[in-house]
Order: sequence, then C-alpha cells, then structure tokens
Amino acid sequence: MSNGIFLNAQYTANDETVHRIRIQPETASLVVDGVTNTIPGIPAAGLSQPRAKVSGGKSQYGLTARTIGIKFPIAPVGGFAPFSVVYIPWLNPDTYPDPAEVITATYQLNTVTVIGGSPERKR
Repeated sequence: MSNGIFLNAQYTANDETVHRIRIQPETASLVVDGVTNTIPGIPAAGLSQPRAKVSGGKSQYGLTARTIGIKFPIAPVGGFAPFSVVYIPWLNPDTYPDPAEVITATYQLNTVTVIGGSPERKR
C-alpha cells in the first residue's frame, strides 16, 4: 500500500519527449514479464516539457500517461484489499508490455493479474 509520499520522476512520451511526473515510489517496482518499470533519466537538454499526469479524463487537456491495470490476489500482502484493481503508469514506451500478452507480473511482493492497460493520451 502506498505510504503517501510522492516522488518527482520522469516519463518518456511516445514521441520520445521526457516530461516530469509525480508518482508513488513503488510505481518503479512493477515487473511485467521480467521487465521492470524503470524511471527514465533526465535528458542532456533538461526537462522543458509540461508535466505528465498519471490519470485524467479523455476530455482533459495535457498529457496523460500510459498505464497498466493490475488486480491483486485473494490474500495480498502490503495492506491491499483482496481483488482490488490499481492502474500504474508505465514510464518508458520502449518497454511497455502488450497487456493482452502478459504472462506474469509482480507488484510489491504480490503476484498480480494484468487486466489491461490504457494508451497515452495527449490533447
């Protein structure tokens, strides 16, 4: 379960621009089919792009991050409710897994089920 603090990190958009994003530190602990959700580095030119959002409606302006939806097991560890669903931003487009083809995923010591994902939205 989230401990309430946020981390200022980076998010690489589909067009390869790097944006600031506020995430929970455990966001980078999601592992899907052996690939970890790593935080991209800051480019040499710096971060001049607007901030990316973790969630938002389809009619909102700005960049909303791509996500992976996960569902916890019947007896999750870490204070999560059984069968609860969480959507986690995937920070790097080059390693974004196809949610329909995922075999295994882990998040905070839990083996979780990937239930889908949403693409990046820019408006």
